[in-house]
Amino acid sequence: MHDLLSVSRGRYSPFRVMSPSRDAYVHLLPQFDKTPEADQDLLEAASMWLGKGPGVVGELLEKLIAKAQTWIEEKWGSERLKDGGVTRASNESSVVLYGDCGNNCRILLTGDAGIQALSWAANYADLCGLPLQQFSFVQIPHHGSRRNIGPTVLSRIVGGIQPEGSATRFTAFVSAPAEDDTHPRKMVLNAFIRRGGNVIATQGSDKIHYGGFPKRDGYINVAPMPFSGLVEAYD
Repeated sequence: MHDLLSVSRGRYSPFRVMSPSRDAYVHLLPQFDKTPEADQDLLEAASMWLGKGPGVVGELLEKLIAKAQTWIEEKWGSERLKDGGVTRASNESSVVLYGDCGNNCRILLTGDAGIQALSWAANYADLCGLPLQQFSFVQIPHHGSRRNIGPTVLSRIVGGIQPEGSATRFTAFVSAPAEDDTHPRKMVLNAFIRRGGNVIATQGSDKIHYGGFPKRDGYINVAPMPFSGLVEAYD
């Protein structure tokens, strides 16, 4: 699947599919919520069994719990985000795109990818010699869910934690509805900010990322998300 560059209007596109591979997708498909029960033993033998994600009911329950969310303190040097988050197989099948537009303009689009898909994408980048940690624009996966990103894979992709007060190194957009009580998670936004991200949340409004040309008439600069001293406690 990702052995070929996509072609647009007879020319190579600047985007390359990093994940999933054809083999990964074939193993993920039986684990989708709406497919028949998967053969767990066969998938475990292939090291492709993801385990049970939250499912639709679990996500609805999470939204109800969020109404009475417990908050805990987080500082720059005490990251609360954890590794090991599990999301749905359908999320892990999201296409992760690497774009190189030249002039040091590198873009990472993640869709609803989780930690597995992002790790596969990073492995593919290493295999093909695509530089990581040099992006100018990164999409925060799955509306800023803490199940879809962890500190280890995040540092691998965008770079490690920067000293507090450092200049931003890239722009990170997170798409989430205005009335969503659970997304984006503040600990996820903090994790991107720590690593040099200028984090922008849509939250019900249209926003664009641009560079190399003048700002259009009527457009204004948007305020980035601040670092949060309180984040959501794990349930």
